[in-house]
Amino acid sequence: MTKTVSKLVLSVSAITALGLLLRLITLGAGIDLDDAITIYVAGSHGIAELIENTTAFEFGPPLYFMLMSVWEALFGRGAVSLALSSIITGCLLIPLTYMLAGRCPAADSEAGRRQALIACFFAAVSPLAIFFSHEVRAYSLLAVLSTATMIFFLDSIENASKKNLALLFLFSTLTVYTHYAGLYLIALLCLSTLLSRTPSLKVYLAFGLALLAFAPWVPQLLTHLRHGTYWVDRTPLIQAPEVFASNLAATLPLPWIAGFVLVILAVPAALILFTVKLVQGKSPGKIEPPGTAMTMLYLTGLVPVFTLGFLTPFILGYCRYMTPFAVPIWILLAGLVQSKLKNRLVLSGLLAVLAIASAVEIKAIASTDRNGLRAVARDMKDGKYRDCAFLVVPDFDSYTLLYYLQEEQQAQIPQKGYLTFPRAGERKPASHRGYAELWSKDGLIRDTLDRVGALDKSRFPKLAVIQDRGLLESSKMPARSVSKALLDELSRRYGKPGSTVEYHRPGRSFDLYIFDLNRE
Repeated sequence: MTKTVSKLVLSVSAITALGLLLRLITLGAGIDLDDAITIYVAGSHGIAELIENTTAFEFGPPLYFMLMSVWEALFGRGAVSLALSSIITGCLLIPLTYMLAGRCPAADSEAGRRQALIACFFAAVSPLAIFFSHEVRAYSLLAVLSTATMIFFLDSIENASKKNLALLFLFSTLTVYTHYAGLYLIALLCLSTLLSRTPSLKVYLAFGLALLAFAPWVPQLLTHLRHGTYWVDRTPLIQAPEVFASNLAATLPLPWIAGFVLVILAVPAALILFTVKLVQGKSPGKIEPPGTAMTMLYLTGLVPVFTLGFLTPFILGYCRYMTPFAVPIWILLAGLVQSKLKNRLVLSGLLAVLAIASAVEIKAIASTDRNGLRAVARDMKDGKYRDCAFLVVPDFDSYTLLYYLQEEQQAQIPQKGYLTFPRAGERKPASHRGYAELWSKDGLIRDTLDRVGALDKSRFPKLAVIQDRGLLESSKMPARSVSKALLDELSRRYGKPGSTVEYHRPGRSFDLYIFDLNRE
């Protein structure tokens, strides 16, 4: 091993260690709603039930849930154990980012090696990567598999050996079986060969075989497409600037708000400067057509920035789908940084600021529980609401509460004093089939009020309504307005809540309203 290689290995190892330390900050933050769904699906009994539950409760392929089923069997269902699975894959992404950057032009030069190390550093400190290295969701694994697919894609373009093509087939198959974003990635990779004029029938064959291997899951994919993302409406085209800024901000190695402000200031300024130069007749010079590697980076990085939010649900700042496409952005940004900042002291200072900003951001998020139901469960166990029946609004939060009660508090809910809305007494996540329509069902609120009225008031003189503060509203599922109407009806029947307890958390917050059932 040469001195240069030894130095690079040491540098990548040190950066990966930094990434691990930043990710460990999140270890005790607990689970949120989506994590709870993963736990439920992964807890299926056998492959057939897991496939059925993935189709019913999820919007993705089954591979991640199969792996988590094995993980749960080996290491248990504790929040720390579950988070470690994503932290491991999140740390793997850091050296993989270096490896992908090393396939780019001039990678063997000093500038190329520095670009790869900077990109590797961005992967280590990116708040997006760190946050989804904690969630018990597929995004951390998806980023690893997508990056590996891009690595072996470039290797196969350079040398279409049986080994490279086999690895390309393997990782592209694993990617599409982890998340539907893998299908989008394959399309972008194929497009990059056409735009860079490097078509490869062998590469297309590897991708074709991966899609053929995915064919057994197509019926479930079609089922998911029929359900659609009913909790939010389609994003109108007029929001394109907002989608672009939100997605690009998420990929920057900065806290999202800082990145968002930077994007909305820097992008217009850059466009104005470019326009002024054109008007003044200053040509940007001869632009060489990019090779396959650079074309791939531009397509897989920038096209998702413009399109995700239209192809996927869009909520400002909700950028999880950008996770696998952030790596190309990091590499492109690293190239810009290393070309503009030649002074090593200035560059080191910038990287130190990014690391500190990331640590502060993640520490602030992870300083308390991600989900307010964790504290609700503790208070229930401690007897704070011993004379209360409970009504969870909406019902899809019920499984998260049950997880915290049973797994962490070793407590049980009162069997005849646990209600949910809109489904009655629900103990599991919401199945997609018919769920959106349920919110518009006639008599929905009346039926719930009847169940409250039927409670044994000698046993439960009070009702604790646990309401999710982050409810979304869509034309298909008017959850926020219907939940408010329910609270209004409870107030009319039982008077205003005697007290309100706030459980505000970074991930999901709740208000707990206590009604006196004897005031009817």
